[in-house]
Amino acid sequence: MNTTVAYIPPMTRANPTADVFAGVAHMLAETLRIEPPLYRAWAMPAERARMPLGSYLLGHGYIRPNQLVHVLTIQQQTSLRGVPQMLGDIMVAESLISPHVLATLLAVQLMDRLVDPTPFQPKRLGEHLVARGLVKPRKLASVLQLQSWLRVQGHAVPLGSLFVQQNLVQRSHIEEIVAQTSAHACA
Repeated sequence: MNTTVAYIPPMTRANPTADVFAGVAHMLAETLRIEPPLYRAWAMPAERARMPLGSYLLGHGYIRPNQLVHVLTIQQQTSLRGVPQMLGDIMVAESLISPHVLATLLAVQLMDRLVDPTPFQPKRLGEHLVARGLVKPRKLASVLQLQSWLRVQGHAVPLGSLFVQQNLVQRSHIEEIVAQTSAHACA
């Protein structure tokens, strides 16, 4: 049995290049053009790195405050029943936003986190992949959009599986990141 060990870039301070920023900015402009917000945009604070997804959706005018409260209530109720759900998934399932809008604003949120002067600590697999330079935020957004669409169709497919199935990331990279994050969570 021949086993090869793949090199996984170490976790370092992510410094996105200008083309990465341009790609996400273009993706946001494209989303705003194709799926314009229905509501008045809210003022976005200068320090957005720690803003939750709901604030980005409010800030860009994709949801109203009462819709956010409704979705947060659903999220809390499902969590109490032992079935935690992601806020974005609930919003897509409730037809408040499309998977495309969700993926775009998650990419914008990630870029804000990457450029924040405080140390970036990725929490989710996609954030780890971008922080290590294994995928670009735009690719992450397209896979997140697919994952969201699949969830609406009743198919819960892990993000790592989608990256591997599309030959965007090696399975060994996913397994290593999951192992490292599990070890840190237990520590």
